[in-house]
Amino acid sequence: MKTTRMRDRQSVVLCASLFLAASAACSSDGGMMPTGTAGTTGGGGTGGAAGTLGAGGRGGTGGTGGMSGTSGAGNTCASGVPNGGPGGCTQGTTSVGTVVHAQSFTAYEGRMVKAAFTEGGEVRTATTSVTNGAFDLDFLFASMTCNLGADTAAGGALYIDVDGNSSCNPTTDFVFVWGARGGPAGTCRPIALTPQSAKCDSLTSFFPRSDEPALSAAQAVCPAVGNCLDFCEPQTQGTGGSTSVYCPTGGTGGRGGQGGGGGQGGG
Repeated sequence: MKTTRMRDRQSVVLCASLFLAASAACSSDGGMMPTGTAGTTGGGGTGGAAGTLGAGGRGGTGGTGGMSGTSGAGNTCASGVPNGGPGGCTQGTTSVGTVVHAQSFTAYEGRMVKAAFTEGGEVRTATTSVTNGAFDLDFLFASMTCNLGADTAAGGALYIDVDGNSSCNPTTDFVFVWGARGGPAGTCRPIALTPQSAKCDSLTSFFPRSDEPALSAAQAVCPAVGNCLDFCEPQTQGTGGSTSVYCPTGGTGGRGGQGGGGGQGGG
């Protein structure tokens, strides 16, 4: 019994020294009975980083803007001739237009009419037809620029398809040309046209010239006109014929002169 108690005491001392730091309990017979510490509750996991937003699709390229027109102005005399910028222009603007009223063309009912109006290298065209023996045309080159005294010159032309073959021939079809002036001297002067009207009206060969834009207009509607308004009056008489004063020297030949009368027979 003495030996057993000594062994028991040694076991208790050994257990106490080995497991004191770990707080282990020893049994009365020298066996070890561990008492575990409650585990710490684990913290929630850190959430993953937010995903990067997808980039939006690239927007399409915007369309090209349309060409701007003359502010506050139309392209016909009926729409009104502008009076210039703020405050208006005391002498009017450099606008130039033309209005044609044709009548008495009943014999050419339904025939096509092609017209052109030119100014400063710009050409405007229109197509209509003879209706109840008549037709109207209206062109305007509008400008907001004040006229400072110099007139603006333009030219117009039209052809009526007399024979109905859709091809212009100055010899068989009606071809009319005219000059137009803007500024204080004119702007939208009306022209009354009949089959008996002169083929050329209000042309000038001095500055500002209207014969040159009139020729451009004639070429636009009737290419057969060529490079000279040789059918326009007045004519310059020369040897063997005459030619228009609006044709340059050496241009299209003049019309053949009338033959001389026969000699009178002897008595």
